[in-house]
Amino acid sequence: DWKDSVTKVHYYSDQQKIEQPLLENIVNSYKQEEKDISLQMTDMSNYHVELLTKDNRAEEIEKMLQSGKCITSNYMLNKDRKNFFSVEVDFIRQKVKCYTMLTIPKGKAQAQTSALIKMFEDIGATEDFLINAIYIRNKGRNNNIKLSQLIEEKSKGEPYSILDKKYGDEVKVFEVKTEDLLGKDFQSVKNFIIKLESITYRFLSQVMECKK
Repeated sequence: DWKDSVTKVHYYSDQQKIEQPLLENIVNSYKQEEKDISLQMTDMSNYHVELLTKDNRAEEIEKMLQSGKCITSNYMLNKDRKNFFSVEVDFIRQKVKCYTMLTIPKGKAQAQTSALIKMFEDIGATEDFLINAIYIRNKGRNNNIKLSQLIEEKSKGEPYSILDKKYGDEVKVFEVKTEDLLGKDFQSVKNFIIKLESITYRFLSQVMECKK
């Protein structure tokens, strides 16, 4: 029922209510898949990857789908609740977003950004991650600058486009994320699973590796 169900929801508005039979089809399917991601990522990496959830996960997923047509799964690494990343599946835009927060406690914003870039270079990260600088009181421009652009600016000695002094001298935390539009692959049972697990593993093996 996956293909028919997600195809219908694709045309819903954010606040439009999903009929119960349709809702149950998606919830039952996705609940199994997000657990499988935990097992797959644990098997493929050096981490113990565990889904952070309350007792009734089906109810949590239902509420997320009804309120915004997105499901967010939070995965904890090695039993450390402070070390986690999120996978957001958007059923209207048929998009998968992974994100986490990276803290660099030393230095001012320019030096913090240089240190962030070096972290990715040290592990040989090759993907174009999006970086957003968040300052104290959670202020920021939501600039979402590509890592490759920051690397280029560093090599040329240019000011980092991610930074804005009006928000402060130090970055509180860097949001690092990926966004992947799946299109028709979202509607395919096989391709959706392959793509989702590949996207999650890419994020785990490169971004989360920086948090060691």
